[in-house]
Amino acid sequence: MKDASVRYTMMKARSGLDVPALTDRWGALHPLHSLVDPRREGTRLAGSLEEGFLVFLGLGGAFHIEAALENKNTRRVIIIEHNKEALGELLAQKEALLGDRRVTLLVDSPPSETERFVLNEYNPLLYGALRIIPLRTRVAFDREAFDASAAAVESALKKTAADFSVQFLFGIRWFSNILRNLEKARTQGDELPELSRTALVAAGPSLDSQLSLLKKERKSLFVLASDTSLPALLASDILPDGVISIDCQHISYHHFMAGLPRNIPLFLDLSSPPVAASLSDRVIFCAGGHPLARYIARTWKALPALDTSGGNVSYAALSLAHTLGAQELLLFGADFSYPEGRSYAGGTWLYPYFRFRENRFRPLEGSFSSLLYRGELKKTGGGVSWYYETPPLISYREHFEELAASLPLSIRAVPGKGAPLRLPARPPA
Repeated sequence: MKDASVRYTMMKARSGLDVPALTDRWGALHPLHSLVDPRREGTRLAGSLEEGFLVFLGLGGAFHIEAALENKNTRRVIIIEHNKEALGELLAQKEALLGDRRVTLLVDSPPSETERFVLNEYNPLLYGALRIIPLRTRVAFDREAFDASAAAVESALKKTAADFSVQFLFGIRWFSNILRNLEKARTQGDELPELSRTALVAAGPSLDSQLSLLKKERKSLFVLASDTSLPALLASDILPDGVISIDCQHISYHHFMAGLPRNIPLFLDLSSPPVAASLSDRVIFCAGGHPLARYIARTWKALPALDTSGGNVSYAALSLAHTLGAQELLLFGADFSYPEGRSYAGGTWLYPYFRFRENRFRPLEGSFSSLLYRGELKKTGGGVSWYYETPPLISYREHFEELAASLPLSIRAVPGKGAPLRLPARPPA
């Protein structure tokens, strides 16, 4: 029933209150609330809402929203509306509602902005659960727009839930690692290497075929390796100029089992396990996303800022390269996918790890298959050129692309077999 020229007509309820109504294409009026007692109807609906963060699709006469705000459990209210031309008719009577500090009105907000807003505002610890409440008659007149808004809120909720679960799982470990690393960080020098033309090396399967180019270009590049790619580089007699690691788990120690020359700078998030900090004489702690690490960098000791919000080490390495002054960046092994069904480049830590556990009932290929098929897979391409993607890998790639687009760098991905990257077309400085 979408009508581009939405206009409201006020109808009188039996209780004497004005109820906004919409007119369909046949001229019939559709009231947005009860024509008996809309306030009582709103109170009854609000009584079923126990969540602290409420997203209302449609303003209408706002009887249900006003009732929800009378509930002490309501901590935050987001109202999503479309068709701003007609909205003034409703807002004229609801100035007090918008004066409530808990209320935000989003009008004609694109889905991307709606998602970003909810991601920034919604904190499960502060607000509890999130609930979406559609004003059904209003939504029916702009179904496409409201469905897109609802999908944006759902997407933000899923991302927040995933992030919250990670925080819940690793929160104590992050905190304890930071405290245990403080003594070593106290003696850390302030000198940082300066980068210009840089190779950022990830551990995707395409790295196997890209190593020959990396060797050829080696002398003109500062090679910044992710911890996962380090064993593959050492197996090919390529010593990186720096290694970055951000994982707070002790399993990250496996990346260094092949060794790390002690004079190679090791860039660590301050929340990294202390055992990793013992592997190099040139440890450079960085302040990642943990609030305690940022507070320490601001008030106690200046640490290089490291953006870890992308959720993976390649994203953090790109942030670090920018911090260190890189102007031109070549990406190796940045597949963000499983090309031809492979998870990692040869020589990375999973190969010896799985090989050690190999037996007749669980061969090496079986262990890699279990890793590959543990979650949802999406296959792209066919023949000899195809790859699998997963929701986390897609998210990592999209975040990487967003960061790359925001930085004044010339970034080029060396051709590989993984998911293509959308990178800004900037010439080298």
